[in-house]
Amino acid sequence: MEINIIKAVQGIANSFLDVYFWLITKMGEEIFFLLMFAGIYLLYSKNFAFKYTFYYLVSVGINAVIKILIRRPRPYHVSSEVVNRLPASEFSFPSGHTQGFVVQATTGIQEIGKSKAKKPVKITMLSVLIFMAFMVMLSRLYWGQHYLSDTIVGAMLGIAIPFIIDYAIFLCPQKIKDKISLDFIINAVFLACMAGFVVCLIIQLALDFASRKVFTFLGVFGAMSIGYLLEKKYIKYEEKSLWWVTILKGLITYAVLFGLYFTMNALFEITGFVYFVVYFVLGLVVSLGLPLLFKVLFKAKKTADAIVEETKIEDGKSEDK
Repeated sequence: MEINIIKAVQGIANSFLDVYFWLITKMGEEIFFLLMFAGIYLLYSKNFAFKYTFYYLVSVGINAVIKILIRRPRPYHVSSEVVNRLPASEFSFPSGHTQGFVVQATTGIQEIGKSKAKKPVKITMLSVLIFMAFMVMLSRLYWGQHYLSDTIVGAMLGIAIPFIIDYAIFLCPQKIKDKISLDFIINAVFLACMAGFVVCLIIQLALDFASRKVFTFLGVFGAMSIGYLLEKKYIKYEEKSLWWVTILKGLITYAVLFGLYFTMNALFEITGFVYFVVYFVLGLVVSLGLPLLFKVLFKAKKTADAIVEETKIEDGKSEDK
């Protein structure tokens, strides 16, 4: 039955949907998560960015363990009628793309629920995230990578994980919560990333095996952890700003990140530990370079606004007299 569902979805394939579903399926990959993380970190909240990261990485780990335990072959391995329309590795159950996007969407929905945004705005954002989650699920069938049950379970796990983590934290004694500060966690992450890099490098040299995803995460969060601590001490960047400044910062952020990535991709062959180096540099740009740039660029504007405000106050006092 599930093979027939995949065949029906693949039956609507055309060149437009190829492009559309390629973009949609990318929203379930680590590159989308990393771009979202950079935006949240620089434009919204550094604390929420790390919470968002923690939930996502826990989800990635759970997904990997389940895949290894279940070892369900992908549909195109089972039936020649299913077309393998995109490269894929490992096993089918549950869908990592679906779970990855939904855990991010769920974490975002939790944050939106706590915000002071108006109800229509919240409903609109919730509707968009639910629709995009459905599209990601559909894209995995379109490419022939997953069964419908893979995507449903992936979505269920993506929804459940943030709530389970929140409940586990709630159950922790207050003494433990007080002792585990964000700075303590960041230091631990930095040490873990450096140790992980050494282990992965030894494995690559000894066994000629390297995981792109692992090197990517180690590079980004090794850099982000040390960058966060240095930025907090010396730069003291404030994420929140006027809406038009936020938009401008966002445009600069993604222009710089894409520009650097494609430049480094042109200069180096990105394989193995080189992924660590490339993403370590990008992590430093996000955690140190861009906060410093934004503080310098928008400091003058802030000063100008302050002067205008002071002038208005002085004018008001003069009129009162």
